[in-house]
Amino acid sequence: MARNWTAQQKRAIELHNKNILVSAAAGSGKTAVLVERIIRMITDPDNHVDIERLVVVTFTNAAAAQMRERIGAALESMIEENPSDRNLQRQLAMIHMAQITTIDSFCLNILRNNYMNLDIDPGFRIADQGELELIKADVMGELLEKYYAGGNEDFYALINSYSGKKSDKAIEDLINKIYNYARSYPWPHEWLQSCIDTGSASTVDEFNESLPAQYLFDYVTKYIQGSREKFRRLLDICKDVAGPDMYIDNILSDLEGMDMLLNTENISQWMETAARIQFTDLSRKRGSGVDPDMKELVRNSRTKYRDSFRKIRDRLCSMSVEEYLRELSANGAPLRMLITLASEYMDAVDAAKKEKNIIDFNDIEHMACSLLVKHEKGTDEYTQLADDLASYYGEILIDEYQDSNMLQEMILTAVSRGRLDSSRNNLFMVGDVKQSIYKFRLARPELFLDKYVKYPDADGCEVIELRNNFRSRSQVLYSVNSVFEKIMHRECGGIEYTEDVRLNPGLEFAQRTDSGMMDNRTSIRLADLNIQYDEDDVNTPRECEG
Repeated sequence: MARNWTAQQKRAIELHNKNILVSAAAGSGKTAVLVERIIRMITDPDNHVDIERLVVVTFTNAAAAQMRERIGAALESMIEENPSDRNLQRQLAMIHMAQITTIDSFCLNILRNNYMNLDIDPGFRIADQGELELIKADVMGELLEKYYAGGNEDFYALINSYSGKKSDKAIEDLINKIYNYARSYPWPHEWLQSCIDTGSASTVDEFNESLPAQYLFDYVTKYIQGSREKFRRLLDICKDVAGPDMYIDNILSDLEGMDMLLNTENISQWMETAARIQFTDLSRKRGSGVDPDMKELVRNSRTKYRDSFRKIRDRLCSMSVEEYLRELSANGAPLRMLITLASEYMDAVDAAKKEKNIIDFNDIEHMACSLLVKHEKGTDEYTQLADDLASYYGEILIDEYQDSNMLQEMILTAVSRGRLDSSRNNLFMVGDVKQSIYKFRLARPELFLDKYVKYPDADGCEVIELRNNFRSRSQVLYSVNSVFEKIMHRECGGIEYTEDVRLNPGLEFAQRTDSGMMDNRTSIRLADLNIQYDEDDVNTPRECEG
């Protein structure tokens, strides 16, 4: 029986020749939409795309296996109805060769087919985690021992500032964190050099031109751009017949401040402008015929923005740029030494792995990237291999896009058709930034947020919202919304939990009247796991229920 798709689900299934970002809330049927889109592409009687010409990137091997299984089951069902359809039979036969896989496996496939273009022995193997940890521990010990014996004053200053009295674990952890973070970028040594350049900046212009300062400016600019769009909608609400028109002047004043920030050209200008931004007190006029819900929405949204902006401003503007430069000058030598240690550590670990002819998963991605993109003197040029793959693949579909990083972004962009012909964009990205939980694995949810802000105004791009939840009762969704609209904001979660991202009920469930659910109120239990208690003492409070 044909499924009844919502209008937005239908658009996500049928729209082509665009780069599409699907913001899919929990329980919105994103996997079903993804599978249906693939099925329709490979079974289109007039213009089908063979399944081996699709790249479907999932976050885990289990998700890839489930996706392959669902596509296979759908094809088998269609073959039962049309047993003589040769295309259906071909797609089913080729499903095991399809690139429905994790990003690591996709990159490994590129690597194995093109290893002759790399400085690598074809008999390489992927190291297990325990082996890697032993190598890294040995390299770290040798590196620090070399510097202890070398008499480097900057090294001793770094150790005195950051290392413990009994061990070097603190400094080792710092080096490893920088090492891991750098490797989430396509060109890790270039990123490390940018950090050294920042620590060496002696003028405002040098500070503004450093990569970290540019990344920071990019972040705050996107934050203001997203906020401005929301405030334009708040202004429309205020101008509604039943809207709180007494707040119009406040919102206009806020928008004027945002425009001032968006007109800045670098982080130092942004900081100077932000320091001058003032928020007017909301009007106390009651207003006649004003919808109380509209009034509360505008008031709460404005308060959230004001508070979050002040937090960002307080962090950035606690010192002037000139004071930052003086701090950098005072602490520049230890910073440069720390980055130098991380860079040497990276080279030594790579050399140790090469000697054993082993690689790790991050190496696979970096090697694949080097096969697709030629990087020289700060500029990128796509290789012939990248052009060939971009021409070959009909579509690149990425699940859980909010958990991608910079390196993976460059790889998948390199094999996308849109960079060769923007009228035939073919990136399809599905995710939910509210569910990004892998920042500890160096996921970059800002990649999702950047497209979420820019795509609505970009040619050949579109954002599709799947907001309806088909999994839970409205009472559950109401409770979830009530909690997260209070605790999730841009500084904690990367996004403001506004009306645009709330969970909306997509199904009407039958009302239960059994003893297990006499009413539809949601029960929330909070347990304090930090409380130490005697198991025999049943009166020790450790849970609260509401």
